[in-house]
Amino acid sequence: MNAQPVSYLQTDARWKNVLYAAAGESSTIGGSGCGPTAMAMVLATWADPKVTPLTECKWAQAHGYKAKGAGTWHSYFAAAAARYGLTSRMLNGASIYGNANSMYHDIAKEALARGDLVIACMGPGTWTRGGHFVLVWDIVGNVVYINDPASRKPERTRGNYAVFRRQVKYYHVITRPAHIPGKEDEMSEAEIRKIVDKAIQDAIPKIVLQVIDHLPQPVVYKTLDEVPDWGKEAVTKRLSSIMGNGASLDLSKDLLRAWVIQDREAERMQEMGMD
Repeated sequence: MNAQPVSYLQTDARWKNVLYAAAGESSTIGGSGCGPTAMAMVLATWADPKVTPLTECKWAQAHGYKAKGAGTWHSYFAAAAARYGLTSRMLNGASIYGNANSMYHDIAKEALARGDLVIACMGPGTWTRGGHFVLVWDIVGNVVYINDPASRKPERTRGNYAVFRRQVKYYHVITRPAHIPGKEDEMSEAEIRKIVDKAIQDAIPKIVLQVIDHLPQPVVYKTLDEVPDWGKEAVTKRLSSIMGNGASLDLSKDLLRAWVIQDREAERMQEMGMD
C-alpha cells in the first residue's frame, strides 16, 4: 500500500480566513482554496516540507490561477509542480462526470500503482455540491484513499471507489520524482525487501555448511584395533564374512551396537534352552 502524503485542511484556522480571490471578489482559502491545498500536500511530501496551503494559495493568486467566481484554473497544477521540478499532467480535457467506465479511471489507477499521486476534480455528490479538488493517494479493492482538503470524514477519506468513479470530473497525475529531498538515503519497502531476500539467499549455503560442520559426525571404525573392547568379540565373529582380517572395516558404531545386541540375545536364548 502507498504511504499517505502530508495532509492539510484548507479550513485550518491558520489560513482559512486568508483572502484567496480574483479581482472583484472576497473568497478565502477556507472557501475556495481546495486546489492549492491539494497541491500543497504533494509539494510538502515530495519537494519542500515548508510548503503549506497558505504559500500555495498566495502563489496561485499572484500568478492569476484563481478563477473568478469559482476555485482554481486547471492550468495551475502543471505550473505549480514545475516550480519544484515535478511533472503534472491533466488526463482528460472534457468532464467524465457520471461515466464510471471511462478509460481515464484506469489510467489514474495505474499511475497510483506506480507510486504517483492523483488530484481529482470532483462533481456533485459525496465530496461536493459543485466542484472540489481532492488528493488521491491509493486505491485498494473498492476503497479509494483520499486526502480531502475540506474534510476528514471516513466516507470522504476512505471512499467507495465505485461511487468515486461516477463523481470524478477531471484527473491530474503528478509523477513521483526519482529523488525526494531529505529522503535520498531512504529506501522503499520493496527495495529493502529485495536486499533482505538477497542477503538470506546468500547466507543460506553458508548457514547450512556451518550446521553440517557442527553436527555430530558418525563414529566409524576403520580397523579392528579401533573397535572398543565391548564390541571386539562381535566383530571377530563376523570378520570372515566381512573383510577377513579386519584391516579395513568401515564399521559404524550403530552397526557395532546392533551386532553386540544380537550376540547377547543369542546367548540369552541358548541359556534358556531355546537354541
